[in-house]
Amino acid sequence: MFRTALITALPILLLGCGGSGDGGSDVDAVSNAVDGVSRTRQADLHFVNTTKEAIDYHIRHTLSEDALFTSTNKATANMDKEVTPYMYRWNVSDNVTVQLGIQDTNSKSIQAEIDTMLISENADLWIVAWLDDAKSKLFKLSSLKRSRSEVAGKYRIRVFSHKDAQIIATSTVTINEAKQGVVTPYMTIENCSGDLYFGAESIDICQLDIGKSYLLITDGEELLMSAEE
Repeated sequence: MFRTALITALPILLLGCGGSGDGGSDVDAVSNAVDGVSRTRQADLHFVNTTKEAIDYHIRHTLSEDALFTSTNKATANMDKEVTPYMYRWNVSDNVTVQLGIQDTNSKSIQAEIDTMLISENADLWIVAWLDDAKSKLFKLSSLKRSRSEVAGKYRIRVFSHKDAQIIATSTVTINEAKQGVVTPYMTIENCSGDLYFGAESIDICQLDIGKSYLLITDGEELLMSAEE
C-alpha cells in the first residue's frame, strides 16, 4: 500500500518542485506531454462526387458507438461533378482511424463504404465518390493524397478512372494504363487541345489554367470533371 501511495504522489512532487533553476524543466516536460495529447489535430478532406447523383458523405471515428449512416456522422453533401472541402478535427492522438461512407441524398438506398482509414495530422486528401458501371452502377468510394506537381508553361495532370483505360499524352509520347479506381502518375501536357487522349477520344482541357496541376476524373472515355491539386 505504501508503494502504491508513493507512486501516486510522485507526479505531485514533480509539479511542486518548480521555482528557479533547472527544476522548472520537469514541469515543462509534464505540461508538454499533456498538451501533446489534448491539443486539436486536423486534416483537410476534399469530397469529390462523380456518381451522377446527389451524395451525402459520412465520417465516423472507429471508437464511436454510433452507426456510420446517422445524422450525427454526416460531414457534408454535394451534387454531381462537385468538390466540397471539409476540415476533420480530432484530439486523441496524432493519427485517427475513421470509417467513411456515402449514400444518395434522395432515397438513401445506395451506399458505399471505406471500412477503416488512417488519417494523419495535416493530411490533405481527395475522397472520391464514383460509379462502377460494370456492376449495375454500383457506388464506390476511394481516397488518395492530394499532390501538387506544377510546371511553368505546361499542364500537369494525373487521372482517376471509373474503369480501365489508356491515357495518352502525344507531345511527350507518354502512355499510362489507368486501372479502375487507381490514380495514374503525373503526365505533362503541352497543348490543351489535341495532346491528351482517353483511349481514342481526344480530351480538351483548355478550361484549365496552364502552369497548374490537376486531378482529372474520367469514366474511361469522357472527362467527367477536373479538380486543381
